[in-house]
Amino acid sequence: MNNQLDRIAHAPCGFMTLDIDGIILSVNETMLKWLGKKHEQLIGYHFEILLSKVNKLIFHSYFYPTISIQERVEELILKLLHEDGESHPYILNARKFEEESIIYVDCAFIRIDQRANYESELKYAQSSVQEALKQKEAAYEALEKLHFEIEEKQEELIMMNENLEKLSNVDQLTGIYNRRYLQEHLSLLERSKTDFSMIVVDIDHFKSVNDTYGHLVGDDVLSRLAQLMQQFSGERAVVTRYGGEEFVLVLPLATAEEGIYFAKELNKLIAAENFAEVGHITISLGVSTTCENCSVHQMFKKADDALYYAKKHGRNQAIHYNQLEI
Repeated sequence: MNNQLDRIAHAPCGFMTLDIDGIILSVNETMLKWLGKKHEQLIGYHFEILLSKVNKLIFHSYFYPTISIQERVEELILKLLHEDGESHPYILNARKFEEESIIYVDCAFIRIDQRANYESELKYAQSSVQEALKQKEAAYEALEKLHFEIEEKQEELIMMNENLEKLSNVDQLTGIYNRRYLQEHLSLLERSKTDFSMIVVDIDHFKSVNDTYGHLVGDDVLSRLAQLMQQFSGERAVVTRYGGEEFVLVLPLATAEEGIYFAKELNKLIAAENFAEVGHITISLGVSTTCENCSVHQMFKKADDALYYAKKHGRNQAIHYNQLEI
């Protein structure tokens, strides 16, 4: 088994294993050598760190749909960024498989920037020089036109990629940021060691709204609530939908006092609002604030505990974790 693993590690082709979201789980020594990178520079990171904007679009528009539907990708040409900043072309073959209810994608890479037929192509080019010279004027015009069209298409592709990026971060129902964006934003704050307060919001008795008025009215309530929170927050907070009737607000640089004050004011605003068909609704809010050696996960747990306390003790109120009797 060890000999087999060693052969894979030093195989004459690059090899990576990704999870279904594109996170790199393993990479062999051959691929590391080609890329000029170390394990810690790749493991746990998204495969897109090796791609330019154009190649990201190719990856999103072709690789993901094909691997999801056909469970394999064959002879996809991509340019990967090496440690020296240069892009080099590779042929990618990939296969999706499931093991213990977890989906993985195995990827094999072959370098194609050194070809055995360079010499024959050069000889052919030399024999075509005279004909090329005769047609150079027409060729120059055609190339100039083609270059202009390629630039236009590249700009369109970049814009499409940016729009796709925005869409992937927005909740379709409410139009505010979604859970994916929240996680990225929290990771950024954690890496930059920025203090902030977090508010977890839950609609009180939302199930009865759906049961009484139907899910379409329930969706309208969610959209209206998101709109109100967005308007109230302005530039002070990032408003996201975490899932269902639960929302998360992030207030950069906000102290515990500022966080709970913000939450209480928001609570009053929502309670006073009249929602079409439903009338008045209330929300419960749990608040936490960064502290020494406190991870984002721990902060979310504290805010969630405060929310649970608020709902258990009457709902329609904002509670900071610091208020709980620990």
